[in-house]
Amino acid sequence: NAFGSLGSASIRDCVGFADEECQTIIYPVGRNLMIRSLDQDKKSVTLIKQSDKVERPVAMNVSKNLLLAVSERLRGERMPQVSVFDLSANPPRRQRVLTYKEILQYKDFEIEEFNSVSFSSDSVFLACVTNIKPSSLVMAQKEGPRACVIVYDWYKMKKIGESQLKDCLITKITINPHDSHTICTSGLGHWRIWR
Repeated sequence: NAFGSLGSASIRDCVGFADEECQTIIYPVGRNLMIRSLDQDKKSVTLIKQSDKVERPVAMNVSKNLLLAVSERLRGERMPQVSVFDLSANPPRRQRVLTYKEILQYKDFEIEEFNSVSFSSDSVFLACVTNIKPSSLVMAQKEGPRACVIVYDWYKMKKIGESQLKDCLITKITINPHDSHTICTSGLGHWRIWR
């Protein structure tokens, strides 16, 4: 049994529909994910157990093709990952894990999590955003906060694009459902459309 959800604990987009009829929802419970039927007759519940190395989910996004991207913070590590699950499989299964090293690599910066994730409408591209912290006090005074936007073709395991912004903290990224080449980012004092 699971009691309560971490939805209010600053998890980005913490509830999503897990089927085409919008009769099933998915949400985090602790470090795991719960799929629950909204149909009063079925009342089915499925738990997707996460690995022990996952501390907690940070952000979620469900594509219209029933793929789920979950940004995960790992225990004791400053290397986040994004897991992609196939919700149409019964039971749902993890298709791929995109590690920090595959998505981007910065030696002089600390990255704890990907704050937001978003699929393109065809579920080919996955956009991630992270706020980068300089690893030393000297660099922090010199550089200031940075945000990094990454677009990744997760089928081909290939980075499509990456851009950094100085003096900016981004909290949300979305890909236009009608044009996968248009992305929107927003955050505290920030709003931008990318092409």
